[in-house]
Amino acid sequence: MSSKLVMKTLWPMILFLAGCSMTPARMPADPAMMADMRNPADSRISEQSGARMFIATMTDASHRELTGGRPINAMNMQGSVAAPAGYRKFIDEIQQQYGIRQVADWPLTSIGVRCLVFEVSDTQDRESVIREVAKHARIETVQPMRHFGTLGKTYNDPYFELQHSYQKMSVASSHRWATGKGVQVAIIDTGVDVSHEDLKGQFSGHMNFVDSNEEDFSRDVHGTAIAGVIAATTGNGKGMTGIAPDARLWSIKACWSARPGDLSAQCSTFTLAKAINFAVTGEVDIINLSLAGPGDALLERLLQQAIKRDITVVAAVGSDPGHSFPASVKGVIAVDQSESKNNEKEHVQIMGSNILSTRPGNQYDFFSGSSFSTAQVSGLAALIRERKPHLSADTMKALLAPDSTRYRGTVTDKSQSVNACRLLARLAGSQCGDGD
Repeated sequence: MSSKLVMKTLWPMILFLAGCSMTPARMPADPAMMADMRNPADSRISEQSGARMFIATMTDASHRELTGGRPINAMNMQGSVAAPAGYRKFIDEIQQQYGIRQVADWPLTSIGVRCLVFEVSDTQDRESVIREVAKHARIETVQPMRHFGTLGKTYNDPYFELQHSYQKMSVASSHRWATGKGVQVAIIDTGVDVSHEDLKGQFSGHMNFVDSNEEDFSRDVHGTAIAGVIAATTGNGKGMTGIAPDARLWSIKACWSARPGDLSAQCSTFTLAKAINFAVTGEVDIINLSLAGPGDALLERLLQQAIKRDITVVAAVGSDPGHSFPASVKGVIAVDQSESKNNEKEHVQIMGSNILSTRPGNQYDFFSGSSFSTAQVSGLAALIRERKPHLSADTMKALLAPDSTRYRGTVTDKSQSVNACRLLARLAGSQCGDGD
């Protein structure tokens, strides 16, 4: 199929996020997790039905005691599961005692807990049930199901001249010192068209935490666009170039669209927890979260584990009040588009309007929003990680922080985007050659 540039601007759209079918190429496999993956349930939970659900965790020690250490297949949305008798008895007692129904469970091995999803009846008050369940001796934590939203509007590479933000950041010049080679970037988002002419061969693997529909996976727009910004192939005579064209990508689907081809999508605490846990227990260096939503204790716990392991976590800043998570988590690099009027001094600011990127079916389009500013920062982080592979999360954040003016367009205007050439030249002990 020939390349096609769709010449239109996509205005801001919110992508509400929510939760395995393909075996990973390199990720280490936890036996319990892999047992779940063999029979993927449809994990799509709408915001309406999610309002009746909550998530509870129990420790790995309790889980082993109830199951004798045997893995449990993931529950489907009808509640059926083949499970050891002790575990089944525990679940039955919980359901009967509180009048609730279990809809899913999943191991979160990175923090050593089992994640259980329950649904209250239409006549029950969810908050009251949560308070009661939290008192159970085998339950560690309990919290409501949350929903989140990403903020996206929809070299000899023929469209490189249209990549204005890349030129502003001197991305092409920075490739003298780094192209992201060897750096693993996890894109937790919708699916990606991994066969796109500018993305083919760029992936270490892909996972689907939503369903087993590979056709929909390849038609997802938002994740495909995020992947192109970070690591579209360069010098292939087609399309565009990514900021870190030699980085290796993991497409981890935790979000689904209402209709194939839509930019908007939704997902929940449960599916994001599964996806983040998968990335944290793997070999990734960077996690891209082009999303924003309300605070979430379980997801924050997983992200803190990622940061503890020196995984760079990059997240979009939301525009709605109370929707600053996960960018608000300590150690996460918070990104906003430089055109926003709501930038705070600690936010990394990158151009986010009319960003050219890949679209399913060998097409290209312009996108806008902090989702795409975030993807650009993940690309920059991949360049830095190539030069400094053992960089701590705190040091990475400091390099990209708004007060790092020596790496920006000027030393007086902190709103200028990071100058990739100057930043990489300094790390390489060289000069960019543009008067730095």
